[in-house]
Amino acid sequence: MAISELRALPRPAEVPPRPKNLPAVSITILEELFQPREMNEQNISLLTRAVRTHGVLTPVVVWAAGDNVYLLDGHHRMAAYKEAKWADEVPVEFFEGTVEDALAEAGERNSHVRLPMTNADKQNHAWKMEALGSYSLNFIAAKAGVSKAQVARMRVAKKTLGNLAQCFETWRAARMHADGMEPQPEFDAETFKDEQSRRYADRLAEEFGNKLSSNTEVAAMAFAIHFGRKLPDLFNQLRDVMTPEQIARAAEEAEDEEEDVGI
Repeated sequence: MAISELRALPRPAEVPPRPKNLPAVSITILEELFQPREMNEQNISLLTRAVRTHGVLTPVVVWAAGDNVYLLDGHHRMAAYKEAKWADEVPVEFFEGTVEDALAEAGERNSHVRLPMTNADKQNHAWKMEALGSYSLNFIAAKAGVSKAQVARMRVAKKTLGNLAQCFETWRAARMHADGMEPQPEFDAETFKDEQSRRYADRLAEEFGNKLSSNTEVAAMAFAIHFGRKLPDLFNQLRDVMTPEQIARAAEEAEDEEEDVGI
């Protein structure tokens, strides 16, 4: 949903009494507008364990417009509730204001959480505020956590792009288009993935030595925490990169384990 559509939704002249809890399924999630950061799977995994162990987490922040309630802050917590198959209501805190206020609030709250926004996240949120809203330069800089000079450059780019400004979700894409830069040349994706994977493997070796390879159970538990909901994707990718010999060996070891336990 575009910000113009949210702006057109009716909002009450007076704030009605707000509930302290809502069913999770009744909260609409618009990540493209109100989630400036990339989702962190490890954090979701840890929060999911907390839900299963302790129940509800701290309140998520929501904003009401029309007949719907939209999530402003707490995307990781909501993902954890879903992963834990939480069926009860979740605690909420309502934010009151216009859609522009809500967009700014989402960015400011995300810039102060324990998992900080990257510079790219902050720039993209600042660009979103500049392209979609009617905020002052100082307001965007303060809410998004970027410099005033950066917002000034975005303002020039928005003027250059005109009506096309709202088509670009990232500041990098908008800047490149406004500057008339040519698209990046094609690259060999397989070579890039191979080089990147080797760099990651080198960093793991520097950090852990043979600790992971010598204790695969602990390594598996660590990866389960780190990848969270993405663990099945990792499993499928591992099967794709394994050689036929490795697959056959894994199958033989699985059969041996079944025999040992009497299956």
